[in-house]
Amino acid sequence: MRCEPWPGDAVDALGGVYLASVYGWRKRGGRCHWQQVGEAAQGRRLAIITAWNPGSRPTSSWQNRRRQGALRTALHKHQKIFWPAWGGLGIWWEEALALPGISCPEACNWAARFQQNAFLWVDGRRTWLVFVAPAGAVRKHRAPRRT
Repeated sequence: MRCEPWPGDAVDALGGVYLASVYGWRKRGGRCHWQQVGEAAQGRRLAIITAWNPGSRPTSSWQNRRRQGALRTALHKHQKIFWPAWGGLGIWWEEALALPGISCPEACNWAARFQQNAFLWVDGRRTWLVFVAPAGAVRKHRAPRRT
């Protein structure tokens, strides 16, 4: 997979919001798990992807629900397991899906298919934010350590 830098001004504005966001998911019948970019993954392996607000452009509630339904339908069609998930910061929250056992390149393809700028990647050791470049190339980012 080829890596490209994220556009400079977008890293400053959008990238900062993505990196500061909190992401959660719930297995069926289980408790909610919360992760932030840069945190230890504690053995968890999954991707969190949404279809909301393509290209980080605010979209109406009904359009977001319709797009999220299309993502669910496509994942069902491809026999993918997924759990309910969320991501956001402050008053900005988006519905998402946690996909266990998916590879990073495959997660990147799903995110690109639904016109997302980024997705959360939990690799078993660390939690990453993976930006999806316009051509589908990716670059991993980790939040700096808090002091």
